[in-house]
Amino acid sequence: MAINLRNGQYACSICGEKYSSTVSADSCRDSHDIVYIPMTRTEFNRLINALALSDLSIIPDSLMETFRKYQKSMVGG
Repeated sequence: MAINLRNGQYACSICGEKYSSTVSADSCRDSHDIVYIPMTRTEFNRLINALALSDLSIIPDSLMETFRKYQKSMVGG
């Protein structure tokens, strides 16, 4: 959803580029090809720690399964 600015313009919710219409701002957002992956706060914190420590073994199996599921859907779609 576009961000409604005070000056009557709208901004892309990803990059902040300003547009005169919500349709344009939403089109910009969609062009970024962003993937949203659901995860719990605990999974997120463990992912961040795993990256910082270079120790992928601390990423929960449940999160790895979610990543694989989304990866398969991206390859197929």
